[in-house]
Amino acid sequence: MWNSGITRQQSSYFLTTWFYRPDLNRYSYALSVGDKKPTSERENVLVKAARKFQNLSVREDLFMNMTDCYGRAPVVDPDPTFLLAANDFNAIAYPKKMIDKPYLLVYSLMYNEQTWAAAREMARRMNLKLVILQCYQYGWWGHPDRKDVYLASSPDRFLAYFRDASAVITSSFHGTAFSLIYGKPFAVLPNHDGKVPARSALLLKKLNESFHAVDCPDRMDLMEEA
Repeated sequence: MWNSGITRQQSSYFLTTWFYRPDLNRYSYALSVGDKKPTSERENVLVKAARKFQNLSVREDLFMNMTDCYGRAPVVDPDPTFLLAANDFNAIAYPKKMIDKPYLLVYSLMYNEQTWAAAREMARRMNLKLVILQCYQYGWWGHPDRKDVYLASSPDRFLAYFRDASAVITSSFHGTAFSLIYGKPFAVLPNHDGKVPARSALLLKKLNESFHAVDCPDRMDLMEEA
């Protein structure tokens, strides 16, 4: 994980801190730098780290544009999530249903009023309970849908929320991934910046599923048709 927005450039993620022996080979699998081109300063850090690896496997095609810097072409591999099928995840998912009614699951990494408003309307049209799963703690307590908010979740319950959902609205890459793995009707909405997340958009494009990327909530009729 080389996404500085998450790791804050901690050197341990580059396997270069004092407790990593310099004589050992370094390999990566599907490491991520995020969905935005790094600054020149950040790119210099990545290049220096990458040159210490004997094999470089990445998730995003963004790395391919920096091939000259690394001196060799990285290999683009699938996100580790896709190494398992739904049945594999079900083996570790919470076995019981946690919601007693059919529901529309909303999973977003950041608070976005547009996403919540679209979800409310879609839940009404599909006659589904609204279940909002989120990992942030700000902005929800004064919200009219706060009774539908479920803060954080253990891995087994996280999987169960997706497994048992009737449909999903998300702005998260892994929300997109698990919607695909579980074969759910779903829509990927823009983040707070008004853009569909680049990693999700690229994944859907590769799978010829780009119609799930919805830049306007009014275009979510496809969920009702699924």
